[in-house]
Amino acid sequence: MHKLSLKKIFLLVMVILPLSVWASPASEQLTTILTNLHTMQAQFNQVVQDGHGQILQQSSGQMALSRPGKFRWDTQKPSHQLLIADGQKIWFYDQELQQVTLQNQHKAHSSSPAMLLDGSTTSLTKDFIVNSVANSGSVQTYKLTPRSKNSLFQLVYLSFKQNQLQQMRLLDNLGQETIVNFSQVKTNASLGNNLFRFVAPKGVDVVTQ
Repeated sequence: MHKLSLKKIFLLVMVILPLSVWASPASEQLTTILTNLHTMQAQFNQVVQDGHGQILQQSSGQMALSRPGKFRWDTQKPSHQLLIADGQKIWFYDQELQQVTLQNQHKAHSSSPAMLLDGSTTSLTKDFIVNSVANSGSVQTYKLTPRSKNSLFQLVYLSFKQNQLQQMRLLDNLGQETIVNFSQVKTNASLGNNLFRFVAPKGVDVVTQ
């Protein structure tokens, strides 16, 4: 997975985790689901495709999150890339390039209203309109439409089954769609801090942004 694609996923998770929205049937349902989500672990499969459905990238791996402020996205195929947010810093490790990119997590928050994984209760209805879309069996899907024309995303779809996140679909401003399917989902289990701790391997370049 390319670094840009991984950052898209990170931004998307920043958006959805602390979501607090004004009262409406769809927003109340989504708020209830996400408010009760404290930790999550899952396997993921990701596909990025262009506006014609042509596959541009495919990747798979494992992810974990713990509110507030901790996130791990470990891409294992086709190459190893690791993104960790530890509550203070964001680490991105590309094994093939032998490089680590380091960013202050709080500065990342200030640079984008999406960067709210710290658990802020700021209402995102200023940025998104939340609607419920057609259900398929026991799967409930919500559509998030950015209010700003300058948003990084055109549309975001979140699909849940029995209140567990099953799929994220992200349509960006280039017309590309990122689809992430989750499996073996576990929520609200106790997660060790080591999952969200990163130590740069010896000999690897560390670049600070």
